[in-house]
Amino acid sequence: MSQTHYGWLDEGCPKKRKASNVNPPHPPSGCTLSSRNIEDEAINFESTLESEQVIDPQFMNDKFMFDCIAKFYLKLYGEFYLPYKVIQEISEGIALICNVTHSRIKTVLTEELRKCNLEEEKINLLRYKLMRSDLLYSSHSKDIPGPSFTSDHLRKKYFEDNFNYKKPTEISLDKNSERTIQRELDKSFQEQPTQINGIASNYTDGDQFKNENHPKKEIHLFLFQDGFNPVMNVLGSAKNKFKNLGVYFTIGNLQPKLRSKITSKHLIQLVRESVLKSVGAAKCFEQLKKDLQKLETNGIMYKGENIKIVVQYSLGDNLGQHYLGGFIESFSGTFFCRFCNIKRKDFKKNPSATNAFRTWSAYNKCVWKSKLTGKHCQGIKHDSTFNNSLKYFHATTHLPPCIAHDLFEGIVSWDLSGIIATFVKLKWFSYDLLNRRIRKFRCLGNDATNKPALVNTKGSKLGGHAVQNWTLLRLLPFIIGDKIKDKTNDAWQLYLQMKQLVEFFCAPKFAITDVPFIRDVLLPQYYERRSRVVETLTMESFQGTLIANVIKILPHKNADDAQIIVDFVIREGVKKVSDLRHITIASLKTICDTVDASDLYEEWQAQYDIKVNDNYWFKFVTVSRLEI
Repeated sequence: MSQTHYGWLDEGCPKKRKASNVNPPHPPSGCTLSSRNIEDEAINFESTLESEQVIDPQFMNDKFMFDCIAKFYLKLYGEFYLPYKVIQEISEGIALICNVTHSRIKTVLTEELRKCNLEEEKINLLRYKLMRSDLLYSSHSKDIPGPSFTSDHLRKKYFEDNFNYKKPTEISLDKNSERTIQRELDKSFQEQPTQINGIASNYTDGDQFKNENHPKKEIHLFLFQDGFNPVMNVLGSAKNKFKNLGVYFTIGNLQPKLRSKITSKHLIQLVRESVLKSVGAAKCFEQLKKDLQKLETNGIMYKGENIKIVVQYSLGDNLGQHYLGGFIESFSGTFFCRFCNIKRKDFKKNPSATNAFRTWSAYNKCVWKSKLTGKHCQGIKHDSTFNNSLKYFHATTHLPPCIAHDLFEGIVSWDLSGIIATFVKLKWFSYDLLNRRIRKFRCLGNDATNKPALVNTKGSKLGGHAVQNWTLLRLLPFIIGDKIKDKTNDAWQLYLQMKQLVEFFCAPKFAITDVPFIRDVLLPQYYERRSRVVETLTMESFQGTLIANVIKILPHKNADDAQIIVDFVIREGVKKVSDLRHITIASLKTICDTVDASDLYEEWQAQYDIKVNDNYWFKFVTVSRLEI
């Protein structure tokens, strides 16, 4: 009854409840309240308070009042499980209400006290004492000394100091166990980087590390940089507007199986790529370089010892590695390799060919020459930001290849897509059947979180990320192996060779004696068969694209006439769509009339930006050379 009808009690007979005067009615229009009436009302209100309420002495205890406010917040934390952001909003709301209320009280109080002809000093003193007596206000103000509940940290600190809060104590059940990172560091300090029976299993087993004469106790850092776009599904001109470069580090002393986990990567720096390009790497990485130099010089105190921290390697994709190392960032130029100065034409003739590796002295000479001429020297355009700043780091020796970018998102993605396209062309299966089986294939264990992505039916790459492509490479025989009709087919044999090479490259341990076998036997065999499978398919698809383009420009030509024109331009050196702009009218007149030659020339010149058909299969890609 009382919940529905205000003014009625909920027990016994319905007796009329005395109405509260929360919002007193306004006087009728034309009536005014005299000062005498206000004074009488104030006297009556004071006498009512004195007769009805007796102040509990503990309310005059500041500690008790602060505890009451703290328990209110503790109830929000522990009983209602409110997020700290919500509790912070409540705290800020209380502070705002207190500030507004006190401003009104100060104004009214000052006016009334001045009417009593009190001195300003006494007025200020009375006003100060009145404000300080409001502990809710003082506990939510940063300007008043004493306990404060204005932040999550201050509230929890009050809980710990006044409510006998005891932090949980961690008790190790295994007395010999230590934290993972400490255990791995101690283990690495005790191990000696020596090969066991010619077996290499870590970077410490390589000649590069051994020649640097590292001390026994030292912490190694692996830097990693990669670009990413924090805004998903951005189209148009804003596609790269918010693209950032992230720099991360991993402790190299960890075991390889722990280093490869995402949880071992820690963020160091974020910089927007537009800023990086405008101000340069030297300025963007200046503070990072100073911090790394401090770690190399001063080290850290670890279990009572001073341990130095050094940068061992910098990892990343080829574009980022070339930018960091001061190399040109175009991979279609003459000098495209950061490991040696081999020329592109020599590499295309023999993908297994290499020149002598770059040295520190040769690199420095090219840096000085590029400064004098303003042009790059053998692919080097300027000095690396970290050269001559860090103890061991140099751009020629400490920018290793990335197996995720170069192998799985590069060679495997391109070549396995070409191999699958060959199977589809032979009509052994269709893309729909393959994707349906991939979708229904049940992966277990670690493969479950990296299930192969569906194969793009029109693209020249697989489309999955690095581990997804690796998973598809390993599981392809189980997914579609029953549809392979000829196990001696070159495309299938190329797949088996690729799988064998990947197993070597990804092995947790390998014999040093296997390196010459891989470099001198397996890789040349792979390149030779690839030229018959993938590059032949690429050229056939490229010719089909050009034939369709010629027929589109010259509709009166049939397929045979278009084939003659395409064969001619290929003999003239056209190997990709952008090469068509180099064909002249004079040369075209040798196979067609002047009008057709002019139409082809004008159209191909207008298509300078490769707009003829940018989706032709496998855009003239050569295999990136793997360094063993």
